[in-house]
Amino acid sequence: MAVILGGIAAFFALMAVVVGVHEGGHFLAGRLFGMTIHHFSIGFGRPLLKYTSPRSGTLYALRMLPLGGAVAIPATGQKSLATLTTPQKVFFYAAGPLANVILGFTIFAALHSADIIRPTPPIVAGFAANSPAQRAGVAIGDRLLAVDGFKISSWMDLMLVTALAPPDSTADLEIERQGARHVMPVLRNGRFLGITGAMQPQASTLSQSFWLAVNDIHTNLSQIVTVPRMLIYYGRSPVSAFSGPVGVANAAGQAAASSHPLLDLALLIAAFSCGIAAANLLPIPIMDGGRIVQALLERTFRARTSERIEKALAYTSIAILLTLLVITTSNDIARALHRPEFF
Repeated sequence: MAVILGGIAAFFALMAVVVGVHEGGHFLAGRLFGMTIHHFSIGFGRPLLKYTSPRSGTLYALRMLPLGGAVAIPATGQKSLATLTTPQKVFFYAAGPLANVILGFTIFAALHSADIIRPTPPIVAGFAANSPAQRAGVAIGDRLLAVDGFKISSWMDLMLVTALAPPDSTADLEIERQGARHVMPVLRNGRFLGITGAMQPQASTLSQSFWLAVNDIHTNLSQIVTVPRMLIYYGRSPVSAFSGPVGVANAAGQAAASSHPLLDLALLIAAFSCGIAAANLLPIPIMDGGRIVQALLERTFRARTSERIEKALAYTSIAILLTLLVITTSNDIARALHRPEFF
């Protein structure tokens, strides 16, 4: 029971932080441009906590379902979205994803500078027992460059390819040995390659921590493109790259039950925050990316989107998102039960 409650608490904490930071970005941008903000909400449904500011009249609420949030600003009238210039609109919509990126960067940089995590280059330091890679001719000191054509710049990249590749398949390992490149076919044992690395011997400087965090952000943001590409390459549905609430809750529960719960939860928050930033920048009409595209198109054609088109785009977007929610939740449940994914 304690493990279950810990997992639930970790999930709510994860969502509250990531959603709160995202909506906080929109909120601060709205305040910067002097817009009227009716309410700021984390979650949906019945409010658990609420407070109305006597100065601004803004309602702040923490709601029951931590699956999103909202910053309510009037679309027309004084101090509304309609009064903003196009660059201001773009900044307002981008402020949420930007805040998520800043959160992820801050966590990664803090962990690097505190020497809690260290960069580990993908250089082979040893082999597990019955290593398929060792049998194929991989040697200690070889640097991994790519697997199946996908670039390997960290052990995280290798773990990602390994997790997505079909079991008992042949992996094409591209390595660098004494300045020369070689490609070696390795027959996976399940998904097992049997390669181990070594920790970087010294801690990172402050400057190195900054650039390492930048690299971590780039890696996490780019996964919204690279993971579907990998899945398509391996003959799987790209939809399975995404997780719904069940998958996120399962990951939060595993982090909370690990031997280093605070560290693993911090890393999960950083990675999930980057994922939320990338997903919100997709050009889906009701998402931030779609709103940015709409603002730029209205500027280009010097015409406001009609109310009828706005409603049609909103309903279409909601239908797409609900369909994705059903698909990802179904796949999450199948994975939790160790069954084949539905989609």
